[in-house]
Amino acid sequence: SCVRYGNAREHLTNTDVVFIGRAVRRDRDWFDRTRYYTTFEVQEALKGSLPRRVRVAHGGATNCAVFSFDLGARRMIFAHRDGRALSTNHCSMQRFSEAEYRAAMRSLVP
Repeated sequence: SCVRYGNAREHLTNTDVVFIGRAVRRDRDWFDRTRYYTTFEVQEALKGSLPRRVRVAHGGATNCAVFSFDLGARRMIFAHRDGRALSTNHCSMQRFSEAEYRAAMRSLVP
């Protein structure tokens, strides 16, 4: 079961990286066929420093839901960092409006 965040600020505080991007490529893991890697063109980094393109892992045998990102679609991505690797899952998906997240980001910046 996923953590239930009370508001956008709480969600942002518990996420390493947040960005708006467009999915440009999707690959399936050769060993774990339920795990995918999606490459995004980063249009705007809202939290964390990111290059223009990032690869984000999602799905996998230990994840209770497999999902994919539609190629070409603009999405707000919430990811966790493990070293240089980024990953996300259905529990990290956007839960509030983009405006709520932007307002929360302004309140987090000193």
